[in-house]
Amino acid sequence: MVYPNPTQGEIKIESKHQIGLVSIYNLLGKKVMETQLTNNVLKITKLPNGIYFIKVKTEKGISTQKIVKGNF
Repeated sequence: MVYPNPTQGEIKIESKHQIGLVSIYNLLGKKVMETQLTNNVLKITKLPNGIYFIKVKTEKGISTQKIVKGNF
């Protein structure tokens, strides 16, 4: 689960399984961020406002979700 969505720059990621690599892609499919998540909080303040896809890798597989970043 990824929340809050939409976000202003910080998202929390929760999973029943151990979270590993987290990747964020823009609408063109270009990877704009990749990190090893350690505390279940990901700061995306450096990314411009827009729509992104976040891929969360766990030992059970990969989950993809659309996220929106903006000033709300």
